[in-house]
Amino acid sequence: MINIQNSLSRKIVFIMATVFLVLNIFIHGGISLLNKKTFYQLEGEKADLIVQNYAPQMAMQLYLGMDDKLASLSEQILKNESVLKVNVFNGKNLLLVKSKKNVTEGIKVSAPIYKPNSNVVVGELEVLYSTKQYEALAHKYLMLMTFALVAIIFVFLALNTYIKKLLKPLKNLASILRDYSPEIDIDVPYMEEKNEIGLISNAFNTSHKKVLEYSTNLQNLNDTLEDKVEEKTKALEKQLFIEPITKLPNRLALITALNKSNEEGTLAILCLDNYKEINDFYGYEMGDSLLMHAKDKILEIFHHSDYKLFKLPGNEFALYNEKSESQVIFFAILNELTNILNKNVFLIGENEIHVTFTIGASIEDRPLLQKADIALGEAEKTKQPVVIYHSSYEIEKTIDNNIQMIKKIKNAIKDDRIVPYFQPLYDNKTGEIKSYESLVRLIEEDGKVLSPYFFLDIAKKAKLYKQIARIMIGKSCKTFQDTSYNFSLNLEIDDILDEQLVEYTMDTLQRYDVSKQVTFEILESESIEDIDAITKFTTLVSIQGSKISIDDFGSGYSNFLHVLKLNADYLKIDGSLIKNLHKDPDAKIIVKSIVKFAKELGLQTVGEFVHCKEVYEEVQNLGINFSQGYYLGEPKPELIEEKELALA
Repeated sequence: MINIQNSLSRKIVFIMATVFLVLNIFIHGGISLLNKKTFYQLEGEKADLIVQNYAPQMAMQLYLGMDDKLASLSEQILKNESVLKVNVFNGKNLLLVKSKKNVTEGIKVSAPIYKPNSNVVVGELEVLYSTKQYEALAHKYLMLMTFALVAIIFVFLALNTYIKKLLKPLKNLASILRDYSPEIDIDVPYMEEKNEIGLISNAFNTSHKKVLEYSTNLQNLNDTLEDKVEEKTKALEKQLFIEPITKLPNRLALITALNKSNEEGTLAILCLDNYKEINDFYGYEMGDSLLMHAKDKILEIFHHSDYKLFKLPGNEFALYNEKSESQVIFFAILNELTNILNKNVFLIGENEIHVTFTIGASIEDRPLLQKADIALGEAEKTKQPVVIYHSSYEIEKTIDNNIQMIKKIKNAIKDDRIVPYFQPLYDNKTGEIKSYESLVRLIEEDGKVLSPYFFLDIAKKAKLYKQIARIMIGKSCKTFQDTSYNFSLNLEIDDILDEQLVEYTMDTLQRYDVSKQVTFEILESESIEDIDAITKFTTLVSIQGSKISIDDFGSGYSNFLHVLKLNADYLKIDGSLIKNLHKDPDAKIIVKSIVKFAKELGLQTVGEFVHCKEVYEEVQNLGINFSQGYYLGEPKPELIEEKELALA
């Protein structure tokens, strides 16, 4: 318990006593020094009068050589009770010494002895003057100060007792407040006091009544809120575990049930095929009605069974039974289910809708939901109506490989191991290097080099592609800064439609001053939908002096109108056509047509995948302007030194 007396009264008295003691020390010291200085000054003046009075008399006696007279004069001086010692000097030599017994320290005062009627110093009179009177005076003063200090101590002790008495009500109030609780009605004392204690007591009593009133209201409010929270919690729990359209238990409810049963039993995922097309064709309201009809039909089939129906996101349902079935029986049940559902016609409004279901299932293969989902993927891939999970499926391995590759990509980005490799493009007429294509590579921790085939698609799905694109643009532009070489960067349609990436690209070109050296290779495919936005980009970079190349032209989709709208400078013929030129007559016909088309439009052509001498010769014979491929030069981390093509 806090001791109010200790914390207040004693502290107050202690502080006052400390202040007084410090002041007393300073005052006592100051007065002592002042008194001592004043006393010494006065006594010194007395001694000076003595030596000044006797010095002329001793001058005549010293001049006449009357030493006995000097001794007599010295004896007269010693008769003064304050004079302790008399020294007479003849020049620098001590001539006479007279002193009293028990000589103590004192004030030394001296005066020169002059030759009669002259200013010539012939000797010196020195007197030791006693300070014994000051010591007696100082002793009396010390006794007085000691007495005063003792008196003050008694005063402070009395003051401490009085302050304790004054603070006793506060101590009692503190004891009452120590175990204070709003629920307890307290009898507050001292409210009749006509002082500060009374004011404090009355203020506390008023506050206590308000707190009691507030506590009662708060308790009532808490009771009401608890009821509301309990009501809302039940509603939220219902919403949390119920799918809103079908009112079936949802995926979270299924996971809870699986955890509760320790992943035992049988689970099947039912996927309603072509659900997106139905939504797009009939509308979302029709799609929702279809889900409701499908739910009713499945519940009707399993009405008298241990299977529980759950609604998963999108177009999927789940059937779960905590008991295990044999694979033969379970497969037969699911096959019969698909036969019934696939033959059923759902009548929604005036529309008859025929639907089919694909089912993936798992029996005792933990985790059940993941394994059933893998089986569903296998069923969709192999076009089978029902597939039960089997350990021979390598989907899990693929998933694990994807996860590991994502980790590799993230670490490579963090450790700056995403780098550009450069493959030369040769002029087919001069044999000189025309340009370099900048190709992305991932360097593993052990130094192994990965081509984009192994990681780029995974990077896109993991939302890491944009970081890689920025790294490639920045590093490539920096490499060709202050060089005379041209280079090309690969851009996909999504890159061009990304305003932030386009802005970064333009800023990087200006920062390294390579706008006139770069060619943007755009993949020409069916994904070119917003041709106006892409044309805007190609126009923008053309103004900066950059070139446009349509990549993989002739790869199965070639809209010649796009070539005109994109204002391209190069057509890069797809490698699948180039690599077979020496043995595929149809490929040669297609390439020849592309070259003719390009020449009529004033475009230059590039043949990629030139992997052997025979292909290279065919490329030259067909009039393709530039060649690229492993036969001419493979991608390297540095620009190759040779400027001209040297082939045997």
